[in-house]
Amino acid sequence: MNSLTPPKISVDLTPIRHQLHKIAELSGAEHQTRDYLCQELAKLSAFTTQLLPSGSILSCIDSHQPGAIVLLRADMDALPIQESNQHYYCSQTPGVSHLCGHDGHATSLLGCAHLLEQSPILNGKIYLLFQSAEETGEGGPQALKDMRALGLKFDFAFAYHNIPGAPLGQIICKEKAMTAAVQSLSVQFIGRTAHAAEPESGICPAAAIAQLVQFSQSLNCTDLTRQDFTLVTPICIQMGTPAYGTMPGEGRADFTIRCWQNQQMEIIAQQIEEKLSEICSAAHLNYRYQWLESFRGCDNHPAAVEIIKHSAHALNLHSIVPEHPFKWGEDFGSLIAYWPGALLGIGSGEQLSPLHHVDYDYPDELLPIAANMLAQIAYLTTMASQSL
Repeated sequence: MNSLTPPKISVDLTPIRHQLHKIAELSGAEHQTRDYLCQELAKLSAFTTQLLPSGSILSCIDSHQPGAIVLLRADMDALPIQESNQHYYCSQTPGVSHLCGHDGHATSLLGCAHLLEQSPILNGKIYLLFQSAEETGEGGPQALKDMRALGLKFDFAFAYHNIPGAPLGQIICKEKAMTAAVQSLSVQFIGRTAHAAEPESGICPAAAIAQLVQFSQSLNCTDLTRQDFTLVTPICIQMGTPAYGTMPGEGRADFTIRCWQNQQMEIIAQQIEEKLSEICSAAHLNYRYQWLESFRGCDNHPAAVEIIKHSAHALNLHSIVPEHPFKWGEDFGSLIAYWPGALLGIGSGEQLSPLHHVDYDYPDELLPIAANMLAQIAYLTTMASQSL
């Protein structure tokens, strides 16, 4: 079995991440990011690279020998947030920055490619997916559709996310639910405007909005140890303007829902839809609603988790089993719902700012650790997956 300890990568990954950080782009618009990554991948003669219709990049190294076919995935989109950092490599796009570490995820997957080129796999094939649009939950399902259209089938799929607050390089993984199922709901209430002195001549959505918010909070089960964990968060409530002689006739309410179980999410969504219909019918309101930014929960396959544990051990990385899933969403869940696989966390430092915080910055010292971990997973899976 190939062993990558200590890590020795033939390229300095830090300038690559810094360049990706500079050219941060929003979900579905990663044009410069995609071009830059393709330029870097073109330097690796062992890999063949193609662009997928959805905007993701797929690159492959083939041993031309029997063995497992493995997918390693990293995201590459940024967030619509202005960073507060003053580094020389800060984002050059106003209001857009890499505050979730996707610049580091993509760079470490590129580092993994360099390791696989330096020490090629002996069996099977490794595919590297640089995925578009993770932050909106759209990129994973789109990439899945693209790869299925190509007739690709994977024995295992793996991805990681950096975890601020955890010790640098700590491996975090568990079987079954690893991240929450997450989706958002936007509701438009449509009544009739009236003079504020004559509310009886109109239909105001205020009471209906209040009832829906109150009902949403009754669904919460915030005990992290329970399988039916549910968290419904009101995100936005809008109605009327400071025109004091006018009673508003329209309103809006938005929510984000999180559940440990994908099945629980379906139950909660149905309950909200039924209550919304009941409330609006009683109030004589018309309404429209839309489910947005859906993230299927990452359900880790036990065999994939074992591969991660063995890989961490081979690299002398400390690993832990978290007590409960992470409450944030990850659209990698759509891929491992179709192919066996697992999402792992890699600690990015106990003092690092939280994800999406304005002064968060992926730590460069994590790059070789993550690259080696991904490569070790590739080696172990292609050589020994049948024996685990």
